[in-house]
Amino acid sequence: MTAEYRDGAGKPVVVTAPAVPLTDRAPEPTGAGAAAEAWTLPIRRWGNLALNARGAGRLPAAPKGWRVERMARLADGLRPIAVLTTGAATVVEGVDQWQLLDALDRPVAQGALASAAVTLDPAPALFYTTDYLGHLEARRLTDGKVAFGFLPLFGRAYSRDLIVRAGSRLIFAATELDPDPFGQVKGSHVGLVAHELGDLTAVEADGLLAEESVAESLFRVGRRVATGFADSTLVVATTTGLHQFGLDLRARQVTATPLDPVTLSLGDDLDAFVVIRDPIGLELWGVARDGHRFLRLRLPDLGAEEEPSQPPIVGPGRRVLLRFGGRLLSIAPPGVILWEHRARVSSDAVLLESTEALLVTDRDLVTIDSMGRRQVVYRIGADVAAAPALTPTGDLLVPIGRELVRLSLRR
Repeated sequence: MTAEYRDGAGKPVVVTAPAVPLTDRAPEPTGAGAAAEAWTLPIRRWGNLALNARGAGRLPAAPKGWRVERMARLADGLRPIAVLTTGAATVVEGVDQWQLLDALDRPVAQGALASAAVTLDPAPALFYTTDYLGHLEARRLTDGKVAFGFLPLFGRAYSRDLIVRAGSRLIFAATELDPDPFGQVKGSHVGLVAHELGDLTAVEADGLLAEESVAESLFRVGRRVATGFADSTLVVATTTGLHQFGLDLRARQVTATPLDPVTLSLGDDLDAFVVIRDPIGLELWGVARDGHRFLRLRLPDLGAEEEPSQPPIVGPGRRVLLRFGGRLLSIAPPGVILWEHRARVSSDAVLLESTEALLVTDRDLVTIDSMGRRQVVYRIGADVAAAPALTPTGDLLVPIGRELVRLSLRR
């Protein structure tokens, strides 16, 4: 495989990566993988940078006894789509706003949000957003103020669908936004962009890094793209196949096969679970890092809910859950539907790795176990737009109406 790569000086470089064929064979799994330390690793909507909805922590096995510990008023006009917490701080991500709360759920700061998914980076105590001018802002989890910012390559013309930090390097999966507000002209370019930030103390009065402190690299990867990150590797599904990139944006390998990717997430050992579209409809593929396809399933006709509502939810043993609105499908290799659950699911789902239970809302807060059995955790009686978040202490944070509600079993 060869592709266009440009180094920090803007010079084109020929990139060659080994191509492996896509083969249908089921290799033995090489291990279950360690549970994510969700309180120290990056946190974003759909769980983490692998987008597999996995969350650390254990939900106490108590069917009753949950009570409201406290409630926090959410900012006016905030329409939550994700609740992200480290325990010491919580960011509620909205459609076009964010709000930061402290460990006692007291509002600290809020701001506008443009075309990027909020990402919490607990190690340096930062979270990343973009403003309407296209600037990437690294804000402190303690007070919400800008630690540093800069204008990424392409500015506000591109969204930042995935934000990965590796030392002083920030990497984006960037997608061109539609240049025509009426939708007649569609954005057609996608790329991986790396910014080497250099001296983070060289911050000017407006909070932006000095221009000479930011060097850029670009890799154009195609038009239809789905991206995830795990084990220091970017896995990118494009129309030419499944690509693996290192943190230097140099291609390591490509599983060469034409496909039209819809969404992607990653499991253990860089297993890629990708939903693709073909002339007949949708298929789910599971492809190992060496190019062997261990799962293939033609998805049933889902009518109006034709695309998954979130990337594949990946459990142990290469079991996958797909959510189509209020419909959940549990799938196992080589391509077997284990069970189907229909309910009025109104939020993203979170997989609790410790118990293999799915935490979701269907007007009540419920868990669904690996056999598809539903158990009510807390009765709400109303739709909840964002997935609940489990804290390190075992509390639950649930956005209900205009409030962020903390549920607790502590007496």
